[in-house]
Amino acid sequence: MFNIANWQLDQKFCCWGVKRTSSVYKITIAEECTAWRPWSSTLPDLLDSRIVIHLIYISFALCFSLISAFLTLLTKSTYPTPGHTTHKVFYLAAGSGIPEVKTILSGFVIRKFLGLKTLLVKAVGLTLSVASGLSLGKEGPFVHIACCVGNIGCRLFEKYNFNDGSSFGAWLMKVNDGRC
Repeated sequence: MFNIANWQLDQKFCCWGVKRTSSVYKITIAEECTAWRPWSSTLPDLLDSRIVIHLIYISFALCFSLISAFLTLLTKSTYPTPGHTTHKVFYLAAGSGIPEVKTILSGFVIRKFLGLKTLLVKAVGLTLSVASGLSLGKEGPFVHIACCVGNIGCRLFEKYNFNDGSSFGAWLMKVNDGRC
């Protein structure tokens, strides 16, 4: 439902001057509020049925979730597998991000994981996923988004821009190879 003049207002502010009585479970309006209309009233009378309205809802939810999934595919990154000729495919914006953040905090370097592209895809993808009605936990992706913001913010200051994380990762690779 929406207000004809101001579509962003909800029913409470749209029908401000109308006398109403409220109960615990629903609001019953004593007078008719003419400015408040259902979204289905914008459709032609031929399409104004419950099935068509439900199909429109499903199509919006499906579009939002598919856009979110395709955005996640934009963050594809490949890493070489030690001892094999194959490469491991890793989608940087997929999943919650908490295990990868823990891995980074323990000292390993995952390139591009906390970058701007990952931040944008993760934020827009999470928004579209929630808007589509998918049941997902938002806390994990918000941790990943916060770490991306922190990493990008640290790049603004020269003191934190060149930290020892990259040299630590190179030293650790030497230790694993037995060169150190």
